[in-house]
Amino acid sequence: MCPIATQAKGYAFEVPIPGGLTFSGVVLTDQFKSLDVRRRNVEVVGNVSVESDFLRVVLLNVRSVLA
Repeated sequence: MCPIATQAKGYAFEVPIPGGLTFSGVVLTDQFKSLDVRRRNVEVVGNVSVESDFLRVVLLNVRSVLA
């Protein structure tokens, strides 16, 4: 899971959230962590296509941090 910030600060691993979703801001792809979604009662508030450029960039950044 990656946190979302409401305001961009120009960090290298920020990915802007595309328009048309229920929330806005940037994904902080270098601050990911694991989370037990069943135990935390996570609620899904939106989704993006697995073929979107947005998701591709998010995953590319996460892979870069893990490498």
